[in-house]
Amino acid sequence: MPNDKVLHDSQVAGGEWRRGIDEALSKNLGGYKSLPEGSSGELSIYGKYVEPILHATEHTARIGFILILVAIMNNNGMEWARAKDGLNTLGSGLHTRDNKHQQEYSKQQQK
Repeated sequence: MPNDKVLHDSQVAGGEWRRGIDEALSKNLGGYKSLPEGSSGELSIYGKYVEPILHATEHTARIGFILILVAIMNNNGMEWARAKDGLNTLGSGLHTRDNKHQQEYSKQQQK
């Protein structure tokens, strides 16, 4: 869909509240926010496995996580692409995200 985009936290009910919790958990449990700016240091189990799943779930939920197939076909494809990018960091952490799926989705929309 041409208007698909990653939504800002302020555009999602409870988004800013969840962002505060996300950041606190990340900083305190060894997620990507616990690393110094620009660092690629070692993350905790939380940062490598739990945080990427929570991040992907958050973006998937923004498009109506009742049935993933329905979400892919009928809702915001850019949020779904961001969720897939988040899941690709499982085992390495969100700081290694490359936004591949978001870039591919954007290219497809330009055709």
